[in-house]
Amino acid sequence: MRKILFAANENPNASAERIVLEVSGLAAALKRRDQNLDVRVILPLDAGMERLGERLAFAAQFSMENENIAVYSCEYNGAACYFADCRSFPHASFFCKAVPEAIPALNFFPDVLHALDLPAAASVIYIKEKAGRDGRYAGIRRVFTLSRLSEAGEPSGNINRLKSAVESADAVAVGPALTMLDFSKELRAFLEQYRYKLFEIGEFDREFENSGLFMKIAAEKERYKSELQKRTGLPEKPDVPLIAVMTRFSDRKKLDTLALAAEEILKEDVQLVVLGKGDAYFEKFFQNLAARHPRKAKAIISFDRTLARFVSAGADMTLLPDDGGIFGAVSFPAAEYGAVPLYGSEGDGHGFSFSPYSVWNLLGAIRQASARYQNKEAWNSLVKKIVRQDFTRKRTAEEYLKVYNSLIKQ
Repeated sequence: MRKILFAANENPNASAERIVLEVSGLAAALKRRDQNLDVRVILPLDAGMERLGERLAFAAQFSMENENIAVYSCEYNGAACYFADCRSFPHASFFCKAVPEAIPALNFFPDVLHALDLPAAASVIYIKEKAGRDGRYAGIRRVFTLSRLSEAGEPSGNINRLKSAVESADAVAVGPALTMLDFSKELRAFLEQYRYKLFEIGEFDREFENSGLFMKIAAEKERYKSELQKRTGLPEKPDVPLIAVMTRFSDRKKLDTLALAAEEILKEDVQLVVLGKGDAYFEKFFQNLAARHPRKAKAIISFDRTLARFVSAGADMTLLPDDGGIFGAVSFPAAEYGAVPLYGSEGDGHGFSFSPYSVWNLLGAIRQASARYQNKEAWNSLVKKIVRQDFTRKRTAEEYLKVYNSLIKQ
């Protein structure tokens, strides 16, 4: 099994949670493309991620510059994520120095280390330096992605770090927002020396439009929704939004909020299909809820990928009660079929957030989504953005996979 380790650092252009969502979402997309990949993520433990609380488990500890660094782990969006607690160090760059030290502590020597954007760039530099002194690092291929020009900036420190990362990397990805013309004359001349390492992560909008994917999904949605309503015994109402909840009944805190909101949700002009299993209390609760509202709710006490895809295909919205957010494992098939996410995490993704997680925020998100649903032009525009985002994520994963395969074969 091939091993990939993503490194992502604090970024002034994105919240800590947003970074975790993006990186773990990309990791999940890669795993879906190739089941023979073990993809993991390492990030700094930011104060914004402390809300993970009890989900974080101690994973390892190592020493660096006379300080003990603890590493915690949790599964996020189906990807193994490590969080290195470097908060005792004054500068974010110390995280990059910690990445190669964490690798033996975690007993995870990857085939590829992939540093995402300039804040994490120094990790490829330190890995290369380590490889010169320690044979265990010699087989690690190094990939660096630069996707935001503003981070390259003009300060000499940033430029020097960018140059060193390019020199140390085996492959350098340039994001769709950047072209060679975006760089200064000096930097363009430098990059020309390493053009053999450069590859572009394409702008996939034109490819998406030419694919006709959105029109196909829009055409199939009505048929899938009707079939789902028939199979669940719900009235066939094409103009009533159908909300799917697909989750394992394990997070009592999150599901308690959904349970408290359930009766109020069903007072709205919506239909609800709950797919999941686990905690017996919640299995019984949703069965009883459906029994009280047979024309508005259905509980399916089961969970498998085939069934989840069928429900996603028929649903207009997917309610994500856990921290998976817009890039969660459940939201992937939902995005494929154009189901709009209602998510309990922060972020600027396409969908409706009910963060901070509460009964009233959840109800507010559902009411807001239901109102948008009645405006078909606005709704279809939102669905198209979600389908395009999923398409782009898949294509990006495919491009990265080609690079990884070529490097690992060398």
